Amino acid sequence: MRARRGQRGSTLAGLTVSLAGAALLLTLAAGALAPAAGRRAAESAARALAARIAALEVRAVSEGRETGLVFGPGADEPWCEAADADGDGLSRSGVTNGTDASGPALRVAADVSGTRIGRPPWPSIAEVPPAGGRILAGDPAVRFGRARMAVFDPEGHATPGTVFVTDGRDALCAVVVAGATGRVRVWCYAREEDAWRLR
Repeated sequence: MRARRGQRGSTLAGLTVSLAGAALLLTLAAGALAPAAGRRAAESAARALAARIAALEVRAVSEGRETGLVFGPGADEPWCEAADADGDGLSRSGVTNGTDASGPALRVAADVSGTRIGRPPWPSIAEVPPAGGRILAGDPAVRFGRARMAVFDPEGHATPGTVFVTDGRDALCAVVVAGATGRVRVWCYAREEDAWRLR
């Protein structure tokens, strides 16, 4: 059977319109999936950082000396793992002058690409539980006191504090260290609810 004139197949114009429609649908789908991917990345990076911190607690107890994370004095990253090497406790000055042992400079993005220590540019969010109040845009992303160190002692106690991990746009998680118990937890922020969820 012979095809009639005009019914042989797709025209170039018809094919172009179909491809443009498919490209538009793919673009819309990718835009809708980006926030979910950012949340997964931030949570994965926060879990990786929490695992590092928890391992430092185990190391402090097993080695009988203080260990911890030392964050940069002016920037949130890079940071390093460190341990007391001279018996007088882990200190920033000891790390700086080399009397306390420290490892290489690290970044959260080394574990999960596209993430960093910090917060998205949101004006205000709820405080991480159990604290109340609000966290403002200018508040620090590393909250381990003025020394900016998360330190564990040989009894398993820790410097209490919080460090925030983000993808810089759509996602925010917090790694929270409890002082008395040294317990490390990951909380992720649900912006639409203005609430934190324990992960």
